[in-house]
Amino acid sequence: EKERKENCNVVKLEKDQQTVILGENTNPYNFTKTFGGDSKQTDVFDNVARKAVEDAFDGFHGLMFVYGQTGTGKTFTMSNQTKGQEGMLQRCVDLVFNKIKDDKSGDYEVSCTFIQIYQEVIEDLLRDKHDPVDKKGIMIRDDPNIEGGVYLSPVKQLNCYNSGSTAQEGITNSLKMFHKGDSNRSVGSTAMNAVSSRSHTVFTLYITRRK
Repeated sequence: EKERKENCNVVKLEKDQQTVILGENTNPYNFTKTFGGDSKQTDVFDNVARKAVEDAFDGFHGLMFVYGQTGTGKTFTMSNQTKGQEGMLQRCVDLVFNKIKDDKSGDYEVSCTFIQIYQEVIEDLLRDKHDPVDKKGIMIRDDPNIEGGVYLSPVKQLNCYNSGSTAQEGITNSLKMFHKGDSNRSVGSTAMNAVSSRSHTVFTLYITRRK
């Protein structure tokens, strides 16, 4: 709001919603899609996140990768909890379990992991702090079952949903796991953000369908 009042906007978005011009620079930067300051969470979800969920149900990895300078709105975009302005995580989780509820022909299991990379060390955010970890720490290993695939070990993969659960239970459990891990992440104070994340985090939902 401060930037709006002081007219500090140096980013110009062209009408094609794909081109960005910075300040007086006449060289455009082209993107697949851009969102202006008046965009809503629903705009980002419908244009970006929804496809990631649909890809997952088609058997592919559905991925959202978010990066940017401290204070630019990554947390708001991804995990805001304000009613009506829910972030991509909340909306994706809702869509996952609504799709499961609507699929009457399959049995599903959903589990999750949540890790952070901090100072080049991989840490499990869902592991209790008193829970001993392999002295070697979490390692990246080649997956013998998937060509070019890798997996992390040891990492806790916790159940969020099974065939006896309701969609709402799946949503509640998944978000509970996320918030538990989020409370364990490494943060630090910067000039722009008192609780800036000091690590890179990866929250993963594993969706298994059986006929």
